[in-house]
Amino acid sequence: MREPWILVGALIDFVGVAIIAYALNVPFVLLGWSVAQVGLNFALAAGPKMKDDPRSVG
Repeated sequence: MREPWILVGALIDFVGVAIIAYALNVPFVLLGWSVAQVGLNFALAAGPKMKDDPRSVG
């Protein structure tokens, strides 16, 4: 079951990008960038294995 990891990663990434969008100084941009990177790592780490998962559709 890799789909929940992709969904959670996308949500974390969204939060990170929102932090960047509303950042008023560099430390908040760095915080948002770090949060977004963690979210993308969650989402993208599960993606390549989707084709090997016998339970996945497609």
